[in-house]
Amino acid sequence: MLLTAIVPEEKKESCVDMASATDTIEIRELSDEGDVIRTLFHGIISDIAVKAVRGVYHLEMEAVSHSYRLDVKPKTRSFQNHKMRYEELVQQILSDYAGSDFIDLTFNHASLDQFTVQYQETDWQFLKRMASRFGTVLIPEATADCPKLWVGLSESKSDSLDISNYQVFRSLNPYGQEEEGVTRYSIVTKRYYQLGDRILFKNKPLIVTGATSLLDGGMLTHEYILQAEVDSHWQPICNESIRGASLEGKVIDAAQDKVKLHLNIDDVQTQEDACWFPYSSPYVTGGKTGLYCMPQIGDSVQLYVPNHREEESFVRSSLRQEGNSPKLEQPNEKYWGNPSGKEIKFSGNELRMTAQEEHVFVKLHESEGIELHSQDAIILHADKDIALEADKRFDIRAKEAVYLLSGASSMVLDGDTDIKGGHVTVQGFTKSPVPSSPAGKESTQSGKVFTKARLFRNQLPVEDVVEKLKLSMKSRQ
Repeated sequence: MLLTAIVPEEKKESCVDMASATDTIEIRELSDEGDVIRTLFHGIISDIAVKAVRGVYHLEMEAVSHSYRLDVKPKTRSFQNHKMRYEELVQQILSDYAGSDFIDLTFNHASLDQFTVQYQETDWQFLKRMASRFGTVLIPEATADCPKLWVGLSESKSDSLDISNYQVFRSLNPYGQEEEGVTRYSIVTKRYYQLGDRILFKNKPLIVTGATSLLDGGMLTHEYILQAEVDSHWQPICNESIRGASLEGKVIDAAQDKVKLHLNIDDVQTQEDACWFPYSSPYVTGGKTGLYCMPQIGDSVQLYVPNHREEESFVRSSLRQEGNSPKLEQPNEKYWGNPSGKEIKFSGNELRMTAQEEHVFVKLHESEGIELHSQDAIILHADKDIALEADKRFDIRAKEAVYLLSGASSMVLDGDTDIKGGHVTVQGFTKSPVPSSPAGKESTQSGKVFTKARLFRNQLPVEDVVEKLKLSMKSRQ
């Protein structure tokens, strides 16, 4: 609203000095008898100035309706509950403004049914975008003393209007679309209408989409912009500022390849009301398989919005919160691990797979070879063959015992040497030197035992061979 008035010279400065951002103004239409016909405007003073023209002081004042309070501060927050109704969303937005209210002519108890974000938008911009999802607009109640608004156009009865002086014009592609332009009418009348009112003009049902009131020479007139209702279906509004945005949050639930988040932009987020977001894998082939590595509950991640449609957001990366780990000191070393201590390390000359730090691991080193370390058992199993070959020495050591098993044959080395099999062949080519006993008998007896073992080859069962070997050993004692 723009108001111009003449003020006395002695009040020219006080009018400006006394004004504040909380001052309100109300304009009423009065009858000839001084009775109030209606309130034309109620709002907040936004700008005030005094100008002197040829010694006459003119007060110029601008004011906005109380709904302007919704259009001041940009905010960022999310609405994840798909079951939330649009009416509940509007009520939550308006709860920050005392006395605010709205009349819903559009939503009809519809639910959000998608992830919704108010991203760097004022409450007015955000609610306007929500209304555009239904092809309609917000209409502020300019006569209320607090923020009040209409969502959508009313179904009020049409008022017939017959005016000979009018202007017709056509806006071509007002929304940047390819459809035909919109034909509008501009009329001036003393009749009072509100935005959204229906008027039958030139035998056409039209809607008031713009209104300007003018008080000049004591006469109040109104200029209205009219257009057909069929042309009053507004295109959905997009929030282009959210394109490419990344919203940080913490994982509060995970299942399959999806996660639920508590975004940092929200003070409170329950797991029940949170929506599922797909988690982007580092590598997928054929749309089915690849790397499967989901974040843990409590991990910090980024929710990426690839375009202006926030419902297409996905989680694409996890964020490291602690930067003092010694594993971060060497950029050429790569680690891939989980919270339970299982990890794979890649360095310039080593690959290490660890199940328990310094206790269970496999190390593959360029120069040192392969090392398997376990504080418990190591089991090798194959449905077919296991081949172990060494060009020099094959060394098997055990503190307690070594067991070699194959079908019905076996060898046990546990201080004594036990050999079992259907037939046993013992053959030697070089007799290792042994310390000589004082009597010189031990060496001789050892040779006899070995010689006897050769005589039993392919002739006796293994039990007999072992037994005779033991008897021969005892005899030399």
